[in-house]
Amino acid sequence: MALNNANVSSSRILILHFEDSEIRLKYFSQTSREDLMTSIREILDVEATAPLRFRDNEGNIVAISPHGLPSDTELHVKVEGGPPAKVRRIGESINSASVPIPIPPSTVVGPWVRWDNCQGKLSEIYSDSMKFSVPGDECESWSVYTPTFPTAGRHYFTIDFAKKRQCCISIGLIPASTVTVHHSSHLIRDNRYPFLISLMGLGSGPKKAQAIKTSGTDPIKIGVYVDADAHRVVFVDDAHPLNEFGAIRLDDIPWPTKLVISSPKHGISAKIEAMDNIPNVYTGDKAKYICS
Repeated sequence: MALNNANVSSSRILILHFEDSEIRLKYFSQTSREDLMTSIREILDVEATAPLRFRDNEGNIVAISPHGLPSDTELHVKVEGGPPAKVRRIGESINSASVPIPIPPSTVVGPWVRWDNCQGKLSEIYSDSMKFSVPGDECESWSVYTPTFPTAGRHYFTIDFAKKRQCCISIGLIPASTVTVHHSSHLIRDNRYPFLISLMGLGSGPKKAQAIKTSGTDPIKIGVYVDADAHRVVFVDDAHPLNEFGAIRLDDIPWPTKLVISSPKHGISAKIEAMDNIPNVYTGDKAKYICS
């Protein structure tokens, strides 16, 4: 039976991001909420009773109403407890349009989230191993390291840089077997360390990943999303983890790996904190950093 013009004119598109897929669902404003939710669960291939949480690009929770959603509304979907999503084979996606944004359930972060050791003229790693401090805008070279990251699972932790970030300071990933980096020199854009980026560029996207400025940038609390299975790390602004213009994604990292912060001449302090839960984090291709 052909649809009449009134029904056609009331059709809408809902764009859903779920796990590693983007799905475009066409529905009609006359559709009941129950029927819309049933359709969403079916195309996401989750259990019929799975509770779903919807968020917009800013991370706000959105109440689903077929009458109140404008066409082309874009939402990120996550199963919130209850019956889980159906198990899929590794690498199997819902369709070929891959926009990996919402993060699947996390592995609880363990005691590897801490500052493990330091080299150079580092002033102090605090007794709880969660904070380090190098005083002064000008100082001798230094570097500080975490323990080796887990070899499996997804994890999230934060690093709080409470003071202005100075130029020349690098942050990123190095092989776990590395004893020391050459912190007496500038390591940003150094081919020996392709997975080190600029501390000043954090929160500004991959185009600023090698940014070297002559003046400092504002304090920031960054989130570090670790996907050990995919050998991937994503740096985000913890206050805006879904900001697609601020995330920086590092792919194909040699594993096992660990994090390092290094500077040839400027001081800084940072507090690292383990997080038991992973927020929705932007991990799409706009965040991909092409290592030099």
